[in-house]
Amino acid sequence: MTDLYAAIPSIEQSSGAQTSSIREVLELSRSAYYAWKNIIPSDRDVRDQRLAQQIQVIFWRHRRRYGARRIAAELAD
Repeated sequence: MTDLYAAIPSIEQSSGAQTSSIREVLELSRSAYYAWKNIIPSDRDVRDQRLAQQIQVIFWRHRRRYGARRIAAELAD
């Protein structure tokens, strides 16, 4: 569902349609969209995002051969 919310600005920009029209076509409520748009990520969300990026870097640096245990060990170092 959040993918739909995230797509609204790009659809709006490319087509010139209004947000309200796009929401109606996608059958998304106004309040839910603006609640999603104005959400402030928590400290934990920010930390989790950074950790996910680090995990992806380690995974690709080792050519997709590292599993969860090896990645965890490398993060611990």
